[in-house]
Amino acid sequence: MEELPKIIDTEEGCDEFCDESDFPSFKIMGIDFAKHLFLIFRKFFLGKKILVTKQQARDRMKICEGCEFFTKKKRCIHCGCYMQYKIHIKDADCPEDKWPISH
Repeated sequence: MEELPKIIDTEEGCDEFCDESDFPSFKIMGIDFAKHLFLIFRKFFLGKKILVTKQQARDRMKICEGCEFFTKKKRCIHCGCYMQYKIHIKDADCPEDKWPISH
């Protein structure tokens, strides 16, 4: 009997079928998360802003919502991030260069 792939996003999930192989590996996502966490803490301890404005976050989310890599659970298939969180981080960027890092 053929084993079906494990589904990550259920009824509210992807526009098309998603399984674990559609997202980056945990190793790649962990490295990316650690990189962003380092940048956030560094800026925080230097007294610099770590978050974008509400308008910038809305603009980023609007771009994501029109992207082919965006799932109904607000997750990016390309980078694996939960975009409702990533859009607020000043040093975060879109892996497809659809929105840049805010300086």
